[in-house]
This record gives sequence, structure tokens and C-alpha cells, in this order.
Amino acid sequence: MKQEVSCSLNKAYILIYIIHLAILQTFMFANGSKQSSIADTESTLLDKSSKDSKTNEKLAQGASAYLQGDIDILSQNAPTIVQELSSIIYEKTGVKVFLHVVKNTPQNDTQTDINAKFQNRRSYETHITEQIQGNYAIIFLFYNDHAITLKSNLPFLNDTHAAELLEDYAYPYLPADSVGTLRYNDGVNEGVSNLYLALTHKIAKHYNFELNAPKPMEKQSDVTKVIIYAMLLILIGLFILVRFGLLAFKKKG
Repeated sequence: MKQEVSCSLNKAYILIYIIHLAILQTFMFANGSKQSSIADTESTLLDKSSKDSKTNEKLAQGASAYLQGDIDILSQNAPTIVQELSSIIYEKTGVKVFLHVVKNTPQNDTQTDINAKFQNRRSYETHITEQIQGNYAIIFLFYNDHAITLKSNLPFLNDTHAAELLEDYAYPYLPADSVGTLRYNDGVNEGVSNLYLALTHKIAKHYNFELNAPKPMEKQSDVTKVIIYAMLLILIGLFILVRFGLLAFKKKG
């Protein structure tokens, strides 16, 4: 009898070990995919390791049509890449894709409350979009407000679809850290670059052409989360089973 219980316990421990390895591999795969995507995105669009305001200003001279505002917040590669991809989108679809950077929203100050800041951003967006002719999609980065927004007059980029893009590609990378910190700047660059890539690819897909640009990073899928949670629950269940089974066996013995 004791040998049978011992054999069952050994099998349970082996199963727990296998599940533990599977969980570790799942996390390693998810993290590896994310890091690879981050490397591809940053090296091609917004290379944060080499910021230079003067170089950025020179590059912006040829890209002012699509990259506007306080662009020194972004990396030196941003003007060139935005100009290139937005030009391709416009030539093939007639859609103008802008990236508009605002360090501090007009009318805001240290005493402005959250609701007032929100209304000021909406007013600023309206003021800018009213000046655009034709079809457009514009990403707003409100740097000091910890805010990224997306506006468009295209039906397939209405408020609902814009919110989905922001939720999937921008917000996961926008940290709550203080403005101006390295972590905040890194998160802003990742969020903006990722959203810009997702936006351009979505437009290209809608108009049925392939855009030669890196794919955006995607947040962890719900399926992956369900699998991980299920494996964790199984692991916990087996641990409880073995734990209490062993205690019951000792008491019985």
C-alpha cells in the first residue's frame, strides 16, 4: 500500500515539474517575442539611443508636413521615418497621416485640474483638425499630460476603432512615471512609435496594399493569458492534492 502511495506521489511531483517547465517556457516565449518586436520597432522608427535636438531640427525641415509640434521630444530618426511612411500612405491612398507633438497644451498650467486639461486637449485637437483638408489620421502626443490620442475622419478609424488601437498599441507602453524621467521618455517613444506603425499598417490593409515597415508590438493575447492562468490553476490544484493527500496518508499511517 505504501509503495502504491509513494508511486502516485512521485508521478504527481513529476507532473508538477513538467507543468512548471511549460509555464516557464510560455513566459520566456512571450517575453522573447516582445523584446524582438521592440528591437525591430525602435531601430527602424524611433531610435531613442541617439537623440539630438539640432539634428532632429534639420531632419524635420523635410518632414514638417507630417511631423509637427515639439518634435525634439522624439528621436532624431522620427522625422525621416514619418516622412517616408506617411508619404507612401498618401501617394497610394490619399490619406494624410500626421504625428503632432505637444509638450504642454496651451492654456494649461500647474493649477489646471484634470477635467480642464481634458477639455483643453479636445479644443486643441479640434483647432488642428479643422485646418486639415481631405482624409486624414492624426496622432496627438500630449507629453506633459501623459496622453496619446488618435483622431480621423475616416469611417474605419472612427472613435471606437481609434480607441481599440490606442488600447492595444499605445497605452500598454505609456508609463505612469514622472514626466521627463528616462522610463517615461522610453515609454512615450515606444507607445507613439507602436501606435504610428499600427495605424499605417491598418490604413494600408484597408486599401489593399503591403506596407514595407516593421509590424507593431501587440499586447499579450487573451488566449495566452487563459492558457497561463489554466496552467497555474492546475499547478495549484496538484500541489493542494499532493499536500493534503500526503498529510492524510501520514495521519492514517
